[in-house]
Amino acid sequence: MAADGGRWSIERLNGENWMTWKFQMKHMLLVKELWNVTTGTEVLPNDANDAARADFNSRSQKALSSLVMSIDPSQLYLITSCEVAREAWDILKQHF
Repeated sequence: MAADGGRWSIERLNGENWMTWKFQMKHMLLVKELWNVTTGTEVLPNDANDAARADFNSRSQKALSSLVMSIDPSQLYLITSCEVAREAWDILKQHF
């Protein structure tokens, strides 16, 4: 993981670097406070109001975008049908 002017970057998931990528991706998402949304340990309560629902959905989309942008194009086929970060993370864990 390298810092570039306040931005962090990691080597994209290429099919051969799962263990390193997974570790760095976890910590990137932790810094962004998106890890719990990605793993499903934070879920949207059934009685959430509109503001809470919008916030949760926004964070889930940010997490999904972070995953997508950190994956080599050759591996994107695995998660192109995913709508939320947790689904993408689970597919990647299962595949690798």
